[in-house]
Amino acid sequence: MEWLFGLGVIVLIAAAWRTRTKNKSSFTGEQTGYSSKPLPPVRHELLDKHAIKPPLNTQGPQSLTNRPPRSDTYSMEYGDVDGVVTRREFKLKRAEQYSGNLYAICHCFYRGSERTFRVDRILSLSHTDLGTIADPVSHFSAFIDPATLPDPDHEAIMARVRPGLRALTWIARSDHELSEDEVQIILRFVDQRSKLAGPSRERTWNRDLARIEIENERSTFDSSAGALARISRTSREAALVREFATEISRLGGDSSAKRAQKLLKIIS
Repeated sequence: MEWLFGLGVIVLIAAAWRTRTKNKSSFTGEQTGYSSKPLPPVRHELLDKHAIKPPLNTQGPQSLTNRPPRSDTYSMEYGDVDGVVTRREFKLKRAEQYSGNLYAICHCFYRGSERTFRVDRILSLSHTDLGTIADPVSHFSAFIDPATLPDPDHEAIMARVRPGLRALTWIARSDHELSEDEVQIILRFVDQRSKLAGPSRERTWNRDLARIEIENERSTFDSSAGALARISRTSREAALVREFATEISRLGGDSSAKRAQKLLKIIS
């Protein structure tokens, strides 16, 4: 009987050893006689849950080229007097003929205000309804109102205001660009200067044509100084130029103020 008890103990020890070996090989994935299958990959559920995911709509805001065009508007490439080429969208208000050149007076969406463009400087032109326009000059000529053509009264007034206009434009262009506020100040100067001759000699002038001249004026210090030298220091015209130059200086900042101080010495 003792030998049977000893045999049973040996069988139990062997079974326990076999079970231990099997569990170890399943945990490590080592190849044994009992299992050769690797462990399944571990999923990091916490990381997956908080991972940064791309937005559902990956398309950015519409660019200018993808934006639907405005109705009844023009698009052009324009080269200004300094040779700078820009692309503009605008709505035409009217066309004017002045000093042998054709101008389009428009609301410019690029600047958000009224602007005047010399038509022969338009490099390419298209319209939302008409498509490409091959000849801008012929196209805009059809919009000229005969009633707005220059008259002797306008030319006479502009000849009188031109010295002050040149000086004020040079002061305003201290940053090379005329703002809408600066244009309006100079137009008010033209109006005030035109009335200095008195009611009996007062003449009419065309505001649109005056604006064209202001926006295309590229006076220098020498040309402005030469124009002011013809004005008497004690005249009402000199006082008017000083008044409007001061207004432009306040609007344009230090650079405009320095220009005004330099130029107004001539009539002070």
